[in-house]
This record gives sequence, C-alpha cells and structure tokens, in this order.
Amino acid sequence: MRSLKNKKILILGHTGFVGKELSKKFYSYKINHDCFSKSQIIFNGNSKNNKDKNKLLREMILKNDVIINCVGENINKKYMNSRNYIFVKKILDAIRKTRKKKHLIHLSSCAVYGKYFHYKNYIIDEKTVPQPISKYAKTKLKGEKIIVNNNIKNLNYTIIRPSQVVGKNMNALGFINLSKFVKKKIFVYVSTIHAVRNYVNSDDLTNLIFRICNKNKDKNTIYIISRYSRLESIIKFIEKRQKINSYFKLIIPKPFIITVVNIIRFFYKDFPVNKEIIEGLSITTKIRSNIFKDFKNFNLRNINNYLQTITR
Repeated sequence: MRSLKNKKILILGHTGFVGKELSKKFYSYKINHDCFSKSQIIFNGNSKNNKDKNKLLREMILKNDVIINCVGENINKKYMNSRNYIFVKKILDAIRKTRKKKHLIHLSSCAVYGKYFHYKNYIIDEKTVPQPISKYAKTKLKGEKIIVNNNIKNLNYTIIRPSQVVGKNMNALGFINLSKFVKKKIFVYVSTIHAVRNYVNSDDLTNLIFRICNKNKDKNTIYIISRYSRLESIIKFIEKRQKINSYFKLIIPKPFIITVVNIIRFFYKDFPVNKEIIEGLSITTKIRSNIFKDFKNFNLRNINNYLQTITR
C-alpha cells in the first residue's frame, strides 16, 4: 500500500462503469489520483473546464506515473475506432514526449477472441491467438497492438482482457432479460443444455487493477480475467430466487430460434432478444484466467451476488 501511495495515478474514463468503480476504490483507500473523461476532468484535486482537452490530457499524462485507460466504446459503432484506437494513439504520443518512466494499464476485452466462441467446448487461455469478429473487438485489438508494438523505452504496459463485466451498479441487460424470461417461464435452451456464461465481477476487475498498480516491478503483460458458470446453474438459481417451480427443459435448435426472433423483431423493433443474444446462450467455450500465476491468492467471485441483485 505504501508504494501505491507514492505513485501518481491517472484514471482515463473515470465516469464509465469500470472507471467509476475504480475511482471509488482509490478514494476508499485515501489514494489521491487524477481523473479525465469527456464530461469531467479532475486535476490536482480541482475540477477543470478546459476547452483544449488534448493539451490538458498531455499535461496530466506528463505528471502521472501510472495511466489507467478505461476509455472504450462497445455500443455506438460510429465512435468505436476513435475511442478504442485513436485515443490510445493520443496516450502513446503524449508518453513518447516525456522521458519519465510510465506504466500504462489498458482495459481491453475478451471479445478479441470472438471466433472461438463459435467452437464447441473450446478453452481460451493466454496462448490463444485473438480472432476478433465484431467491429468493437477489432478496434480493441487494434488499440492493443499499437501498445504492444510501441518503441517507447520509458514505457511498461499491462493489458487486461476481461469477459463480460457485471456488478451491483451495472445493468447487464443479458442477465436482466434472462431473469425476466425465466420469470415468465418462456426461457428455452439454445441447441444445448451445456452452455456457459463467461463473466467477471466488477470488484474483482478493480481489485486486479489495484494490485497491478501496487506492484513494485512493472513488466509488459497481458492478463485475461474471467470466470464461467454453467447456464443451467444460473437458471436454477434464478428460479429459486423467484420461487419458480422448475419446468421442462426445452432445447431448440439455434437456427430455428434465430429465424423466429428475426420475424418478431420485424414487427416489434424493441423486442429484447436478437441474434447476438441467441448466439450468447449457445456458447460452450470457456475462458481461463491467467492472473493466478502472478497473484496466487487472487479469488474470483461467482455470479450469485449479482443475480440476487437483479432478481429482487
């Protein structure tokens, strides 16, 4: 803890879900840090309203030892390249102009392994070569690559690839809609009863970032952080919470469900199920974390606490 208090820390994207949780954690330990986002800037303990945000960003990167990049876009395709890639370039350009040693902690995503989620019973680990499919994943990997291939001598980096992040203050629509469908007794299994859900608790993710910041020796590393649960176990837990008698397990082929959903969405645009959600309910690929080799006493929470929150 003492070494962490001696470091100057900057959180980029502190108004987003993960950045906000991380900032709260630092405040709880009374660790001073700067914050930068498009809607709010806190520099040296004071709020800033600077029109030249790029200049201020460079000044903040120059001052701080550890830069934690939580900036990202996974919804609006229009902004994915600018926030997942171009913004990373700005960070590196600012670091390149200073001789001070910097440690960049960059938040990426397990989405970079997109292709493997269409395989059966595959295991993703640190040796798995990324094969992104979506624009979000491609831009995230693009941002990673310019970090890994940088030629900045005074820079060390840590890239973190979390799976879906869930937490008490986050509306993970996939799990929320799943709970609603179970409650209405209209949930069906897609192609298999052996599907899994890969996720990471937000507390575990922020704890990992906290520990990385607190390490005395920085090294270039890519961490995967994720835990998985069988979908059947999740359904049983939701049924128990909602006092629903378990009903017949209906398994329907994925192509048939996708066709039905597409027809429904043609007439009802706001129908809360789409092809991506159907694909997600049929995944049997598991993600294996590699954080334990460097953090041997690290424990990953199960999803039950979050399920308790959304099934109240």
